[in-house]
Formats: sequence, C-alpha cells, structure tokens
Amino acid sequence: MNSKIHWDAPDSEVLEWLNDKHGIEGERAQAMLAVAKRARTRAIRERSFYGLICSGAGMIGTGTPIAFEILNGAVWVLRSTALLVAFVFCGIWFARYLLRLVTGKTDAPIDS
Repeated sequence: MNSKIHWDAPDSEVLEWLNDKHGIEGERAQAMLAVAKRARTRAIRERSFYGLICSGAGMIGTGTPIAFEILNGAVWVLRSTALLVAFVFCGIWFARYLLRLVTGKTDAPIDS
C-alpha cells in the first residue's frame, strides 16, 4: 500500500486494492491510507530538505564569483554568463524544493 501511495495512486484505487486483495475496508482502510499519506509527506519533505541544501550550495558556489567580479569591476563575459546561468538554474531548483518542503506535496512520484 505504501508503494501505491508513494507512486501517487489515487485514493479510490488504493482503497479498492485494499478491499480486493486483503479484504480491508471502511474505517480501517481509511486509517491505513492516512498513515501511508503521512509517510509520503514525510518522505517528500525529507528529500526536499536535501534538495534545498544542494541547490543552496550551488547558488553560493556560483553566486560568490559573480559577486566578486562585480565588486572588483572585472567582469569576464563568457565566464560570468555561464555562472549566471548556473546560478539561475540552482535558484529555480531551490524554489521548487522550497515549495515541496512547505506544502509536502508533489505531482510526481516521490523518487523523481
């Protein structure tokens, strides 16, 4: 059942599967579904936390050289552009993981 919830199966499909395969229905099935959903949310938030750390490190790693170039007045066009693109990419990933961490929801399976 946890696998079905982790892979974002609809609630009705999971409840039907519980009834068909194991004969579990009603409040007991709803309770099991609630526990599995809490586990899914916890897993999403845990993975989002690690994603935040990695993307934040990428933003610091790419933003620091850009800041030093701007402060020193020596901007290397090709290098600065590449660093800026990497910084923006890390920023987008940071925002994505922050949204997942706050809401505990994702439209995709947890492993993606």
